[in-house]
Amino acid sequence: MMPQPYSTDLHWRVIYMHLAHRLTPLRISNLLSMSERTVRRYLHRFYQMGDVQPLPRRNGPNRLLGDFEQVILLRL
Repeated sequence: MMPQPYSTDLHWRVIYMHLAHRLTPLRISNLLSMSERTVRRYLHRFYQMGDVQPLPRRNGPNRLLGDFEQVILLRL
């Protein structure tokens, strides 16, 4: 079973501690009892995307080709 992901509030707390208090990822990880890699990942996502929300994951089977796509492939 997978562990529960950290809350969005905790993600924003990491960003706040880094920007407002100028704490290093190592110090933040010690204070919040999480891995330094996780803190670095949250900071990286924030600086790349401007948000802490992860990209939505697509669940379910791979998408099948529709009739239109199949016709195009058959013509090729």
